[in-house]
Amino acid sequence: MKKLVSFISKCKHNKDGFSLIELAIVLAIIGILGGLTIPLLTHQMERSKLEVTRRHHQEIVDRLASYVANIKRFLVQLILLLKDKKQVLLALIVQKQLR
Repeated sequence: MKKLVSFISKCKHNKDGFSLIELAIVLAIIGILGGLTIPLLTHQMERSKLEVTRRHHQEIVDRLASYVANIKRFLVQLILLLKDKKQVLLALIVQKQLR
């Protein structure tokens, strides 16, 4: 590491900017950091997408359960209504026969 620092310090500095070696070293460091961080970021993105998918799945399950509960309630009310109508119809038939 000391050799690298001394080599960089020996490079001629241009008043207009940086030397080619300095730019190459900076690009290499950026590349190494990018190579280390990009897999971590993609893994985190996959985990967040999976979490969103799980939440959507749970919402679908909850809504289907609500739908089934509503249908059951509707069917029970329909059966009770039909029973009542059947009793009313039987009562009307009996009344007509009694007249």
